[in-house]
Amino acid sequence: MPGANLKQLEQFAHPPRLRSSADALEHLWTHSLSDLAALEIRMDGQRVFAAGIPWFVALFGDGHQPAVDPNNPDIVYAQWQQGNLTRYDRRTGETTYIKPQAGEGEEPDRYNWDSPILISPHAHTRLYFGSNRLHRSDDRGDSWTAISPDLTRDIDRYREQIMERVWSIDAIWDLGAMSV
Repeated sequence: MPGANLKQLEQFAHPPRLRSSADALEHLWTHSLSDLAALEIRMDGQRVFAAGIPWFVALFGDGHQPAVDPNNPDIVYAQWQQGNLTRYDRRTGETTYIKPQAGEGEEPDRYNWDSPILISPHAHTRLYFGSNRLHRSDDRGDSWTAISPDLTRDIDRYREQIMERVWSIDAIWDLGAMSV
């Protein structure tokens, strides 16, 4: 299969068993756009269906890496750049902003374009979320505890060589969206 990566090959060789709509959503989300083009996509009023599974908008813009509660597929965690994390309840339509915040007297956390999120396989209300530190919540993001020190090497990227030179800050085209 030209252009397929190993994850795509594994998915084609061993299609996952989809136990719930949450599994189906995650399976569809991880396919490449060329894979999605092969799926039947149709509109039914305001809903979008792909491969017979209804899709919905959990967050505006170009959000990425949603996480669906495995015990309650109505709870979806969605984010946009710089670690802006939300919890969306499909049943009530409520969206709650749950980004971890640095404590009083602490330096602000540094997030990347897309921050890693994981729902614990052992407790569905426990979340792990990454910035320059790893954060844990035991209550679906209502409160957070930093469980690691700064995991970065604290390198000043403005002094790093890229393509054998250090570039002016004016040469960086999308500085605001990258890690800060």
